[in-house]
Order: sequence, then C-alpha cells, then structure tokens
Amino acid sequence: MAKSDPKLRKVYLRHRRYKGYYPARSTPFRDNTPSQGKQYK
Repeated sequence: MAKSDPKLRKVYLRHRRYKGYYPARSTPFRDNTPSQGKQYK
C-alpha cells in the first residue's frame, strides 16, 4: 500500500533504507537472563 500511496511513499522509502541497519532482534526462542526480567518489574 505504501508503495503506491503518495503520502506514505517517503516513509516507505525511508523504511527500506533503514531495514538493513536495524534487524529484528525479538524472537520467541530468545533466552532472557533473570537480570533482564527484573528491570521491567
């Protein structure tokens, strides 16, 4: 949708440019240490 929408085109192109720099880190297989869990309580 963003490819064809003139208002979202700049956002889409910026996202495409950044995608290589910010790979997704979240995964259901990640092992969190106990200290990582404590900082959110």
